[in-house]
Amino acid sequence: MKTPQLTPERLNLEFTSWTLKYGERNNDLNLRFSQYIDFKYEHKVHEYLDDPFYYESALKTYEILLESLRLQNIKNTL
Repeated sequence: MKTPQLTPERLNLEFTSWTLKYGERNNDLNLRFSQYIDFKYEHKVHEYLDDPFYYESALKTYEILLESLRLQNIKNTL
């Protein structure tokens, strides 16, 4: 099964769902938001930005990934 591409819409939905359920904490599998997104979606962080994989903050991860999608001109294509 092919891994879906991360899009702004998917990122927004995942972040909203995550923050409502876990806030800044890890999920039930002890994954950070950054790890969860990395395992679930196909994406490449723009070369000008830090890789958020090791960040603890869900908000910081969201901001970096959203900016990366913007810089790469990735649109919502669900």
